[in-house]
Amino acid sequence: MNWILYIIADVAFSIICYLTNWLVIFFADEYGNMPKCLRWWQTYDNCLDVDFIAKEVVPKIFRYDFDKHYIYYPEVKDGALMIPGYVKIIDPEFTLRERVQRYFCRLWWLYRNTGYGFAYEVCGRDYDKYDVKTYRNYENSDQDACYIGIVQDDRNIFTKTWSFYYCKRYCKWFYIRIYLGWKIKGLSGRAMIAFHINPFRLAD
Repeated sequence: MNWILYIIADVAFSIICYLTNWLVIFFADEYGNMPKCLRWWQTYDNCLDVDFIAKEVVPKIFRYDFDKHYIYYPEVKDGALMIPGYVKIIDPEFTLRERVQRYFCRLWWLYRNTGYGFAYEVCGRDYDKYDVKTYRNYENSDQDACYIGIVQDDRNIFTKTWSFYYCKRYCKWFYIRIYLGWKIKGLSGRAMIAFHINPFRLAD
């Protein structure tokens, strides 16, 4: 029940993000970080300037020479330690074309990870991985895995922190991926809320 209330809040904020992502980007600094009042729009573990987005993901028309302007340092997640990904600026001089391209790269990143800051900071839960009781945990590949875990704390059955993750390739082209509860698999620390059901993820 507690999770359902968080999901309602998370979905409501996601709708706000879908309507405003295009606007909030204008408030990001040169390092791809939002001001504190807009951090709910940004991913908790990265800046807006992520190298693989600019190099591989966006359509070619929106790609710019990322390595000319930035050195990207990926996020670090080790135990309870989490250091967000960030960039070092090499060349701060962007042409107008490059600024437009960077805008669309940032926009792509936000829509790819809509409302992550809110899902993590507002709807997330603190937990210790050593308090997690695992009921099912196997992973043969990225497309064949299942995990069920519950944090053993003093919360009642309706407010427990739990996680259900399942993915299975069911045909040549697609696999199903389901992620519900909170993302407690792996590291200790804080887990963002999870609500993801996609029966049509592209298979490798």
